Amino acid sequence: MRIYTPAEADAYGLLVYVHGGAFFLGSLDTHDHVARSLARETGYKVISVGYRLAPEAAFPAGLDDCYGALRWAAENGGNLNWDGKNLAIAGDSSGGNFVAAVAAKAHDDGFPTSRTRSCSTRRWTWTSTSTATPRCGRTLRVRAGDGGAAAVQLLLP
Repeated sequence: MRIYTPAEADAYGLLVYVHGGAFFLGSLDTHDHVARSLARETGYKVISVGYRLAPEAAFPAGLDDCYGALRWAAENGGNLNWDGKNLAIAGDSSGGNFVAAVAAKAHDDGFPTSRTRSCSTRRWTWTSTSTATPRCGRTLRVRAGDGGAAAVQLLLP
């Protein structure tokens, strides 16, 4: 994992980001620019996940890594200056697939959320009622590789 802090603040929303790469390519380094842009544009602290890749690591190894990163972020929020309210998971391309699966797994495991919201488009799209609270619809100026599918899940207590 790699953590990106947008600017000095007392507390942050957390965004767990899962890179794309067809499940066998991509890394923290190839998607560094995406994670940095997400932190800058959202004001959230971004936790970029370096999951195990196929074919060396068979399914569900990568999925388990992504789910573990989400749980780790929630359990270690105090050390990350989490605001305790805003926890999001986002991914591009194959990372978007992992996001959908992680959200389903979190739901099935009883992950403490009261509302889950999802959007999937060809570009990052979020709306915002404030600059620090992303919701589906507002376009961020972040290019996700070749414009492949992206998914965002907002997990709000």
